[in-house]
Amino acid sequence: NTRDLTIPHWLFLTCALSVVCAWPMMLISGPFIFHDTASYVGMGEQTWAIAKSMLFSSLGQNGDGAAGAGSVRAVRAVTYSVYIYLTSKTVFGLAMPVVLQTVLTVAMFWPFVRRIDWHRQTFLALALLVGFSTLPWIGSYAMPDILAAPVIIWAAILVRCVDEMSRPAIGALLIIASFATTSHYGHIPLCALLTGFVALLRLAQRRISIRFMLVAPIPVFAALALNFSASAIALDKPSFAPKRLPILLARSLEDGPAAWFLEEHCDTHTFAMCEEFGDNIPQNITEFLWAPEGISSISTETLDTIRAEETAFLIAAFKQYPMAQLWSFTGNAMLQIVTVGTGDLFPVGDRTIGKFNVLQAKVMAAFDWITKAGTLLGLVLVLTAWKRGALSTSERDLALLIIVGLVANAVIFGGLSAPVDRYQSRVAWLLPALWFIHVAQHRRV
Repeated sequence: NTRDLTIPHWLFLTCALSVVCAWPMMLISGPFIFHDTASYVGMGEQTWAIAKSMLFSSLGQNGDGAAGAGSVRAVRAVTYSVYIYLTSKTVFGLAMPVVLQTVLTVAMFWPFVRRIDWHRQTFLALALLVGFSTLPWIGSYAMPDILAAPVIIWAAILVRCVDEMSRPAIGALLIIASFATTSHYGHIPLCALLTGFVALLRLAQRRISIRFMLVAPIPVFAALALNFSASAIALDKPSFAPKRLPILLARSLEDGPAAWFLEEHCDTHTFAMCEEFGDNIPQNITEFLWAPEGISSISTETLDTIRAEETAFLIAAFKQYPMAQLWSFTGNAMLQIVTVGTGDLFPVGDRTIGKFNVLQAKVMAAFDWITKAGTLLGLVLVLTAWKRGALSTSERDLALLIIVGLVANAVIFGGLSAPVDRYQSRVAWLLPALWFIHVAQHRRV
C-alpha cells in the first residue's frame, strides 16, 4: 500500500487528480466562465495580433495588428490573456486551459508529498478534497483564479524546501510560480507580501541563505518586468500595471470616502470624474466599472485621465476620511475571509453567460453550502493536527503559509475590491488539500 513517489508517479497522480476534479465541467458540459473570461480571451487575441505584427515589421513584411493598440481601453494580465487564447484554440476549447492550469497548480505540491499511503482515511481525505472543497469548482473555472494557490504554495516552498531541492526541481516550480504571479495584477502584491513574510520568518530564525535571496524575488520581478516591457512596447507607455481598471477608485466610491470627497470638491477641482459624470457618478462597483452608464460610456482618453488621477485622488480622499476608509477596508477584508461558495460561476456558451437548467441550478445551490462545510472541516482538521503536534515540519510550514495566504488574499481582493465567493474560494481548498497530504503520508492519523 505504501509507495514512494517518483517524478513519473507524481505526474500521473497530478494529471489524474486534475481530471477527476473536472467533474463540475462534466455536469454542465463545459467549463465555468465569468464576465471577464471574454475580456481575457479578447485581450489575448489582440496581444497575439500585435506581437505578430511587430514580428512581421521587424522582418520587413507588412503587418497591421498593432494598429489598434492605441485604442485599448483596459488591459488584462498579458501572460494569462495570451495563455488562455492560445490554449483555447484546440478542439477542447476553454476546457484545455482550465485543466492545464489545474495540473500546474497541483504540481506545485511536489516538495510536500514524498509518499502516498493508500488506506481508508486516505480515500476519505481525497473525497473531502474532490467532493466537498472548492477545488473542483475553481478547477473548472476559465479564469486565472486557481493560479492564486501556486503563489501561496511557492511561499511555503521558500520557507525550507528551496534549500533542499535540486536545481531542476526549483527551476520547474519557479516557472510555474512566475506564471501564476504574472497571471493577475492582484497576484503580484500577494506574492510580494508572502515573500516578505517568509523573508522575515527566515531572518528571525537566522536561516537566510544565498539560494533563498537569489530565487525568492524572481516571480515578483518577472511580473513587474513583463508588464513594464509589454506596456512600453505595445502601448508606448511603460507601466507596472498598464491600463488597469480603476478598481480602487470604484471601491472607495462604494464605501463612501471618494463619493463624499467629490461632492465637496468638484466645484473647486478639475477632476476628470467631475467633468465627465457631474452629479451622476455611479457609486456601485459593478455600475461604475461595467454598466453602460459607468466608465464604459466615456472615451479612452478620459479613462486614461481618470487612471492618471486615481492615486492622488484616493490619497486626498483618505486624508479627509481616514477612519471611514479604514473601517470599510477592514470590514470588507474580514467578510472576505469567510466568504466561500460557488457564486460567480456561470456555464459557458459561445463565450457568453449562459443559464443553468433546473437540475444544474439545484446542484449548484446544494454545493454552495457543501463547499462552506468542507472548507470549515478542513480548517478544523488541520488546526487539530497542528495542536496535537501531528504535522511534520514541512506540513507546518505549508499550514502556516496557507493561513497567512488566506488572510493576505482576503485583504488584497476583498478589502481593495469586493467580498465575493470566488476570491476566497480560489485558495480555501488548500486547507482540505493539506489534510489529504497529511493523511496520505501517515499510516495512522
